[in-house]
Amino acid sequence: MDYIGSENDGHQILQTGNSAYSDGDHELPNKKLKRFNVWNYYIKIQEDGKEMCECKACGKMFICGGRSGISQLDQHIPKCHLMMKSHFAEYFKLKKLEHVMVRHSITQMTIKHYLPFQFVEWDEFRAFTKFVSHNEDQYLSRDAVVADVMKVYLLEKDKLKKQLASFEGNVCLSFRCWTSPASSRGYVTLTAHFMDDKWNLIVKLLNFCHFDTSRDNFELSRKVIGYLQEWGIERNVFSITMDNASPNGDDLLNLKNQLSSLDSLLRTFITSATAPSLEKHFKCCDRVLDLMVQESLKLVYDVLDKIRNSLKYFSVSGSRWKQVFQCLEEVGGSDASDGLYLDVPGNWVSTYMMLMRAIKYRSVFERMCLKDTSYSHCPSSEEWERGEKICAFLKSFFGLTNIIPESTYPTSDTYLYEFWGIEFSLKKMMLSKDDKIRDICF
Repeated sequence: MDYIGSENDGHQILQTGNSAYSDGDHELPNKKLKRFNVWNYYIKIQEDGKEMCECKACGKMFICGGRSGISQLDQHIPKCHLMMKSHFAEYFKLKKLEHVMVRHSITQMTIKHYLPFQFVEWDEFRAFTKFVSHNEDQYLSRDAVVADVMKVYLLEKDKLKKQLASFEGNVCLSFRCWTSPASSRGYVTLTAHFMDDKWNLIVKLLNFCHFDTSRDNFELSRKVIGYLQEWGIERNVFSITMDNASPNGDDLLNLKNQLSSLDSLLRTFITSATAPSLEKHFKCCDRVLDLMVQESLKLVYDVLDKIRNSLKYFSVSGSRWKQVFQCLEEVGGSDASDGLYLDVPGNWVSTYMMLMRAIKYRSVFERMCLKDTSYSHCPSSEEWERGEKICAFLKSFFGLTNIIPESTYPTSDTYLYEFWGIEFSLKKMMLSKDDKIRDICF
């Protein structure tokens, strides 16, 4: 339906297809074009030797031959209720389609550029939406964006499930642990690596979930098995690669045993009779460094434990955090951008971050000990000095750990300088008067 007014009120034909359209400021260029548009709504027929025109919407007949002209045909268009009904139905259908396309574009923009869900409620964005659509009734809320993003996620998840269901090859899994700087919560990512039918390497992030190994040593293995069964690839697992912040060995052994009980490819890989050496748990350079650091941290557990207990003590109530900030102001510190940081057990990188920031605010800990008589976890001066030496020691490992995962073409010269730095730190620590610091070197 294409007509929005009559000739008398200054409106002409609205184009939806081959029809022309103009508003009051843009009249039709000539009568021929107007005559052409009118015939889009009528069918010419012969009746009793006369040339008649039938309305496509209501079926009303008009004489159109000879000198009849098209005036009556043109006047009938705005009076035809069926034609108007069809026009408005088409108009609102197009508006609804336009709104759906706008929401789809906003969803894609949110996902691609990591925008917060609340950005659709910003005044500037709503002003832009009003300018573009001229409709305030179609403002989106953050809940609507969340729902749209979840729809896209479920759609993509269903596509990947169908792809994996038809896949008969090997799937290699990789895990990477990550600690949120804001909340100190531990997370793990599960990624699948496999080759498609055209021998293209496909890498898909399957799951991103929270886990806390301090409560249950087998939490990760249970979650992983559940995720693999959900994706339907528990029998296609060929190998598992984990980073240097992986859970304890018991959890990994439990994961391996459960996969073996499912007759997965990993069982064949582990128990191969022709290659018994494959039964071993391979350790990469990054993992070896992690084991070295973990053994070293055991010797200074008392210092780290006091810092952990201090942070837990501060976090119990908001009033204690206010006291911490008051102590920060009293000692002359104003920069709290780095903040205090509680580590994740088993992740020495987070332990290094916790120790480094705690040393920065050492005076705050000592000031808090004087103001709060119930606070009894402040490290002694000797322990603070030991913590500073350990922090300097971990700094060399921290730099090397950041380089190894980022190297796409690892060669010995890439890490030579960092290994030399570790050797220099060990030799320097051997001269320390602190027995525990010297024990780290042996």
